[in-house]
Amino acid sequence: MNNGWELKETVFGYRIRKTEKRVIAASGIVFRPGDFCILYGRNGSGKSTVLRTLAGLMPPLSGRILWNGIDWHSLPAEKRAQTAAVVLTGFPVMGLFTAFETAALGRSPYTGRYGRLTAADRETVAAALEAVGVYTLKDRLFDSLSDGEKQKVMTARALAQQTPLLLLDEPTAFLDYESKKDFFHLLAACARKNGKTVIVSTHDLPYAEAETPLLFHCAEGTVSRENGFLR
Repeated sequence: MNNGWELKETVFGYRIRKTEKRVIAASGIVFRPGDFCILYGRNGSGKSTVLRTLAGLMPPLSGRILWNGIDWHSLPAEKRAQTAAVVLTGFPVMGLFTAFETAALGRSPYTGRYGRLTAADRETVAAALEAVGVYTLKDRLFDSLSDGEKQKVMTARALAQQTPLLLLDEPTAFLDYESKKDFFHLLAACARKNGKTVIVSTHDLPYAEAETPLLFHCAEGTVSRENGFLR
């Protein structure tokens, strides 16, 4: 299959020494450009494991994940970084890095060995910070920001990466009511207006549902499409 992401008999999990811990399985699920997808389920149901595997940070236990018909985990790390941007839970310690400099790390797959930003790179980073509503914080040290502000900067970093795939794990955990609504609206627009594939794990389902996403339920050892049929 071309122009999309496909899970083929994929088993998600992890290995502890020589023991495999199966978490969840999925098959016959396709994500296409323009899809805004929500993974939901109880704590421990496998949402984060799915996202980390889709991000290429860990391999599936079995089966394959195809991107445009190519095995995703066979691609070089640089190519994956130019294809999928990831926002995981938790925040890095950035020392003397400002919010702008932290968001600018999203351009690193394109800036070469020395990491020098062009004027176009800086415009991309500024636009990403503006999109998530924290451009005015650009000169603040990242480590001095609130958790909600850090979450927005990390999202700006992913947007600045300008990838066709966007993966976010519990991105609204530290946001207030209005920010949650605005955030899901932004992500839905990234998918539908910009043609990205956006996949988000969240417990904030009522806020997400306002954007009529595709829903995928993580439960009882499987990922299943909840609204409509598996494509």
